[in-house]
Amino acid sequence: MIIVHIQHFLNSEGQNYFPKWLEAVANILRQFEGFVSLQQLSNLSDGSECHLLLEFESLELLDKWSSSDTHNELVSKLDPFKIRPYKAYRYRCEEKLN
Repeated sequence: MIIVHIQHFLNSEGQNYFPKWLEAVANILRQFEGFVSLQQLSNLSDGSECHLLLEFESLELLDKWSSSDTHNELVSKLDPFKIRPYKAYRYRCEEKLN
């Protein structure tokens, strides 16, 4: 399993738009092979930050999504609001330790 932590740096108008944008992204992602989940995160220290967790079955399927025209079109919808480029951190899920 692959998890991506993505942070978008948006102005206040973009922060208000973000939940609507994220719902549109989720609706499209549900159609992509390998998609597992998408979740918005709220920073307890700074509520103005826009974070999300994206989960895919494999790195290959994630790469297929992230290089798609659909992905690029969706990300470009945040361009009018971005303060600086987004950051994405990829992680491979290891065995859970209980």
